[in-house]
Amino acid sequence: MSRHEVVTRVWLDNWDKIALRETALEDIRRASRHKRYRRWHPVAVDFISKGNYTAAVIEMAHAKKGTAQGVGFAKRRPTDKYDALVGQRIAMKRAIEDALSA
Repeated sequence: MSRHEVVTRVWLDNWDKIALRETALEDIRRASRHKRYRRWHPVAVDFISKGNYTAAVIEMAHAKKGTAQGVGFAKRRPTDKYDALVGQRIAMKRAIEDALSA
């Protein structure tokens, strides 16, 4: 890992990240076209930021099916204003879609 790479693990049961958890639950509802997927709950997200790229690795749990993981990426254009939260949300949404499509 280079010195410019930042890895952050977010446990989504923490109260200080309630907005991120609600965003993840809403993304699960939107990504799931079938009711059976709505029982997935996000557990933790690892955000990896390096330069203009943000990656998210999400772990999701289901009472009967066990766990699933997904990976999503977001890239910031040079003309965009830097906002870490926007990149994290985009990468997390893509990671949820990846986990549910598997």
